[in-house]
Order: sequence, then C-alpha cells, then structure tokens
Amino acid sequence: MRRTKRSARKPSARKATAAPVPEQVSIEVLLAPSPEGRSPFTAVETICHSNVENFLPSAATRDQAMQRLARRDFKIVAVSPYSLSVEGTPELFTQTFGTELEVRHQTRVQTAHPMRMISYFAPAEEAAWERPSDLLDVIERAYIQPPAIYFESALPPRVRYYHLNAPGDVAMLTRASEVHREGITGKGVKVVMVDSGFYWHPFYKQRGYRAEVTLAPDAQNTRRDDNGHGTAEAANVFAIAPDVSFVMIKQGRNSTAAFKKAIDLNPDIITCSWGYDLVNAASSNRRHLPRVPNTLRALELEVARAVARGIVVVFSAGNGHVSFPGMHPDVISIGGVFVDADLSMRASDYASAFDSRPYPGRHVPDLCGLVGMQPHAIYIMLPLQPGCEIDMQLALGGAFPGGDETQSGDGWTVISGTSAAAPQLAAVCALLLQKNPKLTPQEIKQVLLTSARDCSDGTANAASNEGVALPASGGVDGATGHGLVDAAAAVKLI
Repeated sequence: MRRTKRSARKPSARKATAAPVPEQVSIEVLLAPSPEGRSPFTAVETICHSNVENFLPSAATRDQAMQRLARRDFKIVAVSPYSLSVEGTPELFTQTFGTELEVRHQTRVQTAHPMRMISYFAPAEEAAWERPSDLLDVIERAYIQPPAIYFESALPPRVRYYHLNAPGDVAMLTRASEVHREGITGKGVKVVMVDSGFYWHPFYKQRGYRAEVTLAPDAQNTRRDDNGHGTAEAANVFAIAPDVSFVMIKQGRNSTAAFKKAIDLNPDIITCSWGYDLVNAASSNRRHLPRVPNTLRALELEVARAVARGIVVVFSAGNGHVSFPGMHPDVISIGGVFVDADLSMRASDYASAFDSRPYPGRHVPDLCGLVGMQPHAIYIMLPLQPGCEIDMQLALGGAFPGGDETQSGDGWTVISGTSAAAPQLAAVCALLLQKNPKLTPQEIKQVLLTSARDCSDGTANAASNEGVALPASGGVDGATGHGLVDAAAAVKLI
C-alpha cells in the first residue's frame, strides 16, 4: 500500500466560517485479533451478544498497543477489550498512518431547521492507509470517528395548536401513569443516556428528579448543554420512570468512546437518541449500504458487548435515516406513532422504517414511542437550557407548522422525532426491571413486543426506505413494527 507523506489539509477560508475545525481527531483503534480469534472485518456472521467474545483480542495485545500508541504521542481516552479510543492531532494521524485528511462539514442535528455546522477531519477520497512497523502486530485498523447525528425535531410553550405536555400527557399515552399508582416508577434502576449534556432546568428541580452528569472523553462542563438535545429528551425518561437513577454522559467528538463510558458505569439500561445514516452518498435515491462501514465496527462491537453483559440497549430508529446502531439486532429499535387529540393512532411519517441490509432479516423499528408528524414533528413540549442552539434556532421558523412560535432564549421547545421515542422506551424498560430485576435484555424486548398496542393506520417516512413509504396495518407491520409501547400491559406480563 502506498505511503504518503502529505499532512492534513487546512480548512479553506470559505468553509472555516461554518464551524471551527477541531485541533484533535478522535480515533477508534481496533486491536489485532488473537491467533485463535476472528476479525470483525472478515466475519461472515452478524456480530451480536452471543458471539462477541469470539472477536476478543488478547490483553497482552491491548497493553502493547496502548504503550506503543502513547510513545507516538497519542492520548488514550477510553479502553475496552476490543478497541482503544485515542486522540491526536491531524498531523500525527497523517504521520503515523500515511493518510491525507480533509475537512468536512455536517449539521449536528438533522431537521428542516438550520442548525450549527460541525467541522471535522476525515480521510481524503482514496487516501492511503498503512500501519507502521511497530504497530503491525497489535492493531488491525484505525478510523477517525465522524460526528453522530441527533435524531430530533421542533415545538414550543403556550401555543395554539395541538401538542403534548411532559410529564402528564407522555405518561398517560404510554399508560405509564397506571403503573405509577401501583408504586412502579423505576426506583432502583440505573438508566444511562449518552447525549449532548444535561442542564438543571427548573422543570427538573421543582419535580424533584435526580440526575448525575459525567463527561465522556473530550467533553467539557457538566453544568451546560449548549446544544439542548440531551436536556430536552431526558424529560421523556422522567415522564415515564420518575424515580430512576439517571446518569447523562455528555459526549464529545467520539460517540464510541462515550458508549464505552456508559458500559463502564454498569447500568441496567443505555439509551441513545443518535446514530449514523447508512446510505450511499453518491446515490440519488438514498440507496442503503450493504454493510456496516468499517469506521463503525468498534461501535458495533461495543453494542454487542453491552448486551452480552446484560445491559438493555435502546436506540432511535431515525427520522428518515437508515440508522445505525438503530438497526443492530441486539438493540431495541424505536420508531414513531402519533396519537391525536381524539386518541386515534397513526404511524408517524417522520420516523424511519426499513429492512436492514447489513443484518438480513432485521426490520426497523421493533416498536414505537410517541412521535409527531411531518414537516417538523412538532409535538412534545420539553425544557432545555435557555439560549442553547435548539432554543434559539427553533424560534426562527415562523408560524406553525413551519415553526414553533416560541421566543428565542425562553428555555422551552417542543421536539419529538425518534429522539423522544427512545428514552420513552428506555423508561418503560426501567419499570419492568423494577418489578423483576432478573429479566434479561432479550426477555424485556419480547415483553415489549408482545404487549405493544397495534397501530393500523398511516405510513412511515418514505426517505428511510428508498422512497417507498411502508404502511401500518393490522398486526405486525413495516411502519410501526409491533405498535405503540404499552407500559401497563407490559408490566402485567411479568
């Protein structure tokens, strides 16, 4: 393989105005397999909780890799049995692996509203990559991590149009309020959310909710959530399971490193309202990728490792995205159902529904939470940090349904999307684990599927299925899976 000596490109003056370019790159280093082990890059079988140990490198390989990378001035920020999360300058990555880098730009939150652009380094097209001699026997691959996409949408306080309030409406429509009266509130169950952070809004303080915030590698300031996504979506957890032990991991540039941090906290449940869109960027009709990109193999291994340890993992299905890890067979994948004022239900045409190509036979979603409709899924009123990105931006859309009709900087928005649905389902899982702490992730998933309420009207987001909108119908269907979560019915099954 050709080794290039060219260093990372600097951003052009025109693109630099979009967002500052980070001084460091976040990298997932996958360790070389043991002599009797298998490589995740050549595996024919799906990597999941039942076989993830077959891909386990030796501890000696891990230790040697850490030492040699440190000698090269890489900073080790997170360690798992399968990979190392490291950071270094773009120039150091180029110098070590001979890979020319370029600056790319992406919106951190994908909605119809303009959001802050994230700038990041990625390998240039057809760039070379080669392991240096001192790393040949200890690492297999090294990939710069792209930014994850938060799966959300928009809405406000005191408005003239139909919307839901948290906690009351969310608890009622998921039938969690019924089990609250039986004393099942998630008490004693630990839920970890990996997101943009958590701000102690008066909404949380006045209701007596309990939360902790910890930082993932390269994240800063536990008291701020400058994006707002995590603060808002956390309210969905407390609406359904108000007494959980809740921990927010504020993630930085490397979502895989943040997920490792979540596993290290030994929670009962991990919930994530973000992911990656597995589509062919060169295709005009959003054609699905046939396999998980190698850049995300480390995250795939970590998801399987978490479930193998008995942790329930919940991911959003996406909002028109072909989402990963939302499609991983070990996770509980959450789509959307819209409940109208007359309590009629229909599939959210904002939420994703598709058949996974990397995992044949895997359909997304498994079941659904509460999600609004297009154009912007304006549906659930939620708190966030006053003046944060979402708070400021969502006031610019004008009158409903184009905008949320709120004031910039008021500390409230109304957002849904499958970003809201995933923490709703995680909270229902907490209710089940309070009643029966011995339930496995697989048993919890089956209880949720069996007890879900059928939704037989509407269609899912056509963009997630190469332009074909999957319909809801009687029984299990393409748009909503098994239907809308039913906390009361689920609790009665265990």
